[in-house]
Amino acid sequence: ISVAVAAGEADAAAATTAAEAPRDADGGRDGGDGGGDGNGNAAGGAPSPPPARAPSALTHDERRGGLLGLARRFDEPMPLILFDLNGTLIHRAPKKSTKHGKYRPLSLRPKTSALVHLKESYRLGVYSSASLPTVKEAIGKLEQAAKQHLFDVVLHRDHCRPLAGREHGNTWDTAKPLGVYVGLQGLRTTLLVDDDDFKVEETEKRNLVHMPGWGGHQQDDALEHLVALLLSVAAEAKQHTAASQEGSDNGNTFDFREHTEQISRVLRDANDASQAAVLSRRDKLEALLAQPEDGTE
Repeated sequence: ISVAVAAGEADAAAATTAAEAPRDADGGRDGGDGGGDGNGNAAGGAPSPPPARAPSALTHDERRGGLLGLARRFDEPMPLILFDLNGTLIHRAPKKSTKHGKYRPLSLRPKTSALVHLKESYRLGVYSSASLPTVKEAIGKLEQAAKQHLFDVVLHRDHCRPLAGREHGNTWDTAKPLGVYVGLQGLRTTLLVDDDDFKVEETEKRNLVHMPGWGGHQQDDALEHLVALLLSVAAEAKQHTAASQEGSDNGNTFDFREHTEQISRVLRDANDASQAAVLSRRDKLEALLAQPEDGTE
């Protein structure tokens, strides 16, 4: 991934305007702007062809929040799952100071490598309120752990919009619109997996798979449950498609949104049960440690 991203940055730097890219909350800079009119067109006015897609490299359109490159990417038949990062797939600890400066440790949620099983049935992507440098760092670690390319679509802070009522809050207090990128029809086959339900547009709540938040603890199997549930829905979608082709169905596109509420509920119940089991084991251990060594009160 380091080679692919570095190559993408070199291409972007060659076409960057004189204006500086905005700094992110950690002092880094977002990706550079490409040349052209800002709408995915080359400087001469003619639409530029889709750039070659290296694993995890971001296109110029994606870097500056342009929509044409994304529209080309979304125009595919496979359903799309967009994953939030912090609290869903990763955990960013508070900043630490070292002799080399400050940094925020990044850890991966247990079983992130299970995401590879989804690629036969879904396209995978990232949709994060984080800045581009943070997103690239997280994708690098996730794909390194999976030992393969995972994410075909990358949306970051530049693709979000300010959250209503929090315009003067943190830079990561954003909403994540979907329809502007995938279209009304595309909403039927697009899911957003996120631990923050308030970041979803009110008209797109059905697209949300509400993931239990993760704070860095290792006793977590939520991703394992999620993958199993999503594969079950994909199998049902394939049956629906087969029935449509045989003429025994009305031909409507399978609506993945009809399953998000149930998936979210199962994930929540499983997480509650897991946390209860952890607390029970902790209470038993504390009770054992509190006993005198001779077994008497």
